[in-house]
Amino acid sequence: MAFLEKIQISGFRSLRQAELEIRPVNVMIGANGAGKSNLVSFFQMLKASVWGETGLQDFIIQQGGASRLLHYGPKRTKNISALLQFRATEGIIGYEFDLTHAGEDGLIYTSELVSFQTDGALQPEKISWGGHRQSFLSKSYPPEAKAQRILQRFLNGCRIYHFNDTTPESPLRRRSALDETTYLRADGGNLPAYLFYLRENFTDAYRRIVQTLQQLLPWFEGFYLEPEKDSLVLRCQAAGHTDYPLTVGQISDGSLRLMALVTLLRQPAERRPPLIILDEPELGLHPAAEAAIARLIQSVAAEKGQVLVATQSATFLNNFEPEDIVVVENEGGESKFARHTKEELAGWLKRYSLGEVWQKNLIGGRP
Repeated sequence: MAFLEKIQISGFRSLRQAELEIRPVNVMIGANGAGKSNLVSFFQMLKASVWGETGLQDFIIQQGGASRLLHYGPKRTKNISALLQFRATEGIIGYEFDLTHAGEDGLIYTSELVSFQTDGALQPEKISWGGHRQSFLSKSYPPEAKAQRILQRFLNGCRIYHFNDTTPESPLRRRSALDETTYLRADGGNLPAYLFYLRENFTDAYRRIVQTLQQLLPWFEGFYLEPEKDSLVLRCQAAGHTDYPLTVGQISDGSLRLMALVTLLRQPAERRPPLIILDEPELGLHPAAEAAIARLIQSVAAEKGQVLVATQSATFLNNFEPEDIVVVENEGGESKFARHTKEELAGWLKRYSLGEVWQKNLIGGRP
């Protein structure tokens, strides 16, 4: 297992020159436009770059071209560069790359470098000399290429979750294929199939999910998961009315989001993404549910996982330690990341909660 320890990014949207230490729990807080979403988008690009032969170029097209990704466009910024440092049981691994603006408003790699340290200094290995449109980490490597294989597993495994869409047409409310159980999808579209898979194969984890939801949703008795041929739709049993399963259309938006979040965070550790990225998980949740989700995030970290969260909720912030918080500010069109220690905020925290400290703009990150 690998842990991302540090990331440096230059030239990507508002991240002109940004550096961030990645800890087990990382809760980004800041005003609209500060740059939280741009960091999330960078991880989307990173993941796309190691996915198949056209993943990166597909991502660039979906974003409207490289001009939308380069800091203030190609006239001002020609390159996107990054350095990521990981720690694994095998040693310390570094990954660096440079992307340059190219024809048809695309991006091409000018270099990729992997470094591996078991003892002493990092030993760099150039895995590509440039001129290609997809990361060399998307290729197959033999077992002896340990660093490359560890990086591939991490980048392919990390997931960015958005459970915000709960409209009648949303993926969360649709029927899902019964065999779609490799992982919980980013939009939760296979939630009923994934829950059924956990019930059949990871009984203890499934029981923990149900018990957690029973504590958070007074009406919830359990899931009613009965496949119909090769598909499944989410239904629930209400306390005192187990003979009348509620359809997914009868489940409230907040309850549905909570079911997806609890499933994600309480699934077995061996199936959990190495890095979970959550965009505004507190949306539509009661403060008590916010506190419960915060505890689950901390439990993931305690089990050697990593979570990166983007939020604007002061009440959600109250459930974390000062060291967990990443304040994001936009200064002259550039995003800056800052952390504060409990000692630095000790005086303020005697009088205010952490959320109030942020709301009063005592640590920055406010409009």
